[in-house]
Parts: sequence; C-alpha cells; structure tokens
Amino acid sequence: MENEIEAAITQQQIQTGHDYTNIILRTAGKSIVSMREIIHLSAFGYPDGALSLTRNIYEHVIILAFFENHKSDNDFGNYVDDYYVDYDIQRNKALQYESKNCTQDAEALTALKNELDQLKQTAHHRVAGDYWWSGSSIYINHYDIFPRIFFPVLHLAPPFFLLL
Repeated sequence: MENEIEAAITQQQIQTGHDYTNIILRTAGKSIVSMREIIHLSAFGYPDGALSLTRNIYEHVIILAFFENHKSDNDFGNYVDDYYVDYDIQRNKALQYESKNCTQDAEALTALKNELDQLKQTAHHRVAGDYWWSGSSIYINHYDIFPRIFFPVLHLAPPFFLLL
C-alpha cells in the first residue's frame, strides 16, 4: 500500500512543503497509521488503547472538515499558514517542557520562550485557546464533508471496516 501511495505522489510530482496538499497527505498518512494501530490493539485484546487512538482520527476529521468548509475563503492561505505555525508552537512547548523539567537549561528555556512569542506574532488568526481553528463553527455541513474526505482513501485500509 505504501508503495502505491508513494508512486501516486511521485507521479503527481508533489513536493514537501507548507501547503494544503501536504496537510491532506500528512493527515491521511497519520490516519492510516492510527487505523493500523487500532486494528492491532483490538485484535490482541487492548480495546482501551485502541479507543484512545480513535481520538486522533476524529481530530484529523475535524481539521480537514475545517479546511473544506473554508476552502473558498479569501484568507484560506492564512489558515494553512496557521496550521504550520500551530505545529511549530506545539513543538516549541514540548521543547520548553524538556528544557524546564528534564535538562533544566534556563538559557535554552529563555530562547524558546522568545521564539514562542515570535511564533504567536506570525499567526493570522489569534484565539484565546490552543486550537487555531476554534474561532468559528466547523460543524456546518459536517456530515456532507466527511464522505468526500475519507471515503476516497478508505479503500487503502479495507480491514478498517471490520471495526464498524
């Protein structure tokens, strides 16, 4: 399956970058990995672990539904940019935790805090919470968007239907 996906990406000459296509590919790839893990955990008697992974897939659905709902917005590119800024912010927060609690490196922690302030300034849509997409409702036409996003890729993981 991975070889088929790689061949399709190569054939389309898709390059790694900070664009919507790469968000879709990254999200689909993570969802496939999560589905495989869910199948294995369920098959070997660990349904609680499998259930916790379903949240990851649900978050992927929410993110892609948000993008699909805002595809025609004039500031759609800003949403894409903010997706990658959010990734950098979350990475920075993890590194801050490591600097504070593991390595206890005060100098690195200060540099990371300054970097975080700069990252927050680059965001186009600033919200009070941790979720950049939470500023408006994503549930409009949610049930219409789900099939268009996931049914085309579900054929890549037929065992997923055994869980339904």
